[in-house]
Amino acid sequence: MNPTIFSPSPRLDCRRGAASHAAGALAGLTRDNAVLLVVDYQVGPLWELEFGVMRRRALDLVTAARRSSIPTIFAVSDPDDHGPVIPELTRACPDAPVVVRPAVNAWEAGLRDAVAGTGRSALIIVGATTKLAVALCALAAADDGYDAYVVFDAPGPPIDGSHWLRDRVLVASFASVAAALER
Repeated sequence: MNPTIFSPSPRLDCRRGAASHAAGALAGLTRDNAVLLVVDYQVGPLWELEFGVMRRRALDLVTAARRSSIPTIFAVSDPDDHGPVIPELTRACPDAPVVVRPAVNAWEAGLRDAVAGTGRSALIIVGATTKLAVALCALAAADDGYDAYVVFDAPGPPIDGSHWLRDRVLVASFASVAAALER
């Protein structure tokens, strides 16, 4: 099988249609206080072509973060079995640290220290396994006093934040997060 490598979408203008949402719920998210956490975007689970849209969306978000000088941190689980971070993501952000998480909750497995090292207070989380790894990470970060934003339309399975996030974590679209960062 020949792997498919994606490149960012040409000049993605995320402000259209998202500005009103970004101006309200995401008013506290800025390029000066944000850090992007990319969880489990690895070659093994996401190499098949059916994950192309998911990979492109993640690449667009990583590229937008880099353009806005927002630090990015990759978290991976079991790289021996699941492979490294998807190559197009590490090419887009070659200086981003990669934290190997031995536990389901990435926050407890070294990400807390990596995020604290950035000095940022708002955590944008996107991940391939939202219902478990991303949810646990977002809730733990919120418990530690961080503003946590989960991007619901970049991962694979759609999430319904109403039952597990409540008032602790904001579930937002890729377009609204990107628009907030472009301000």
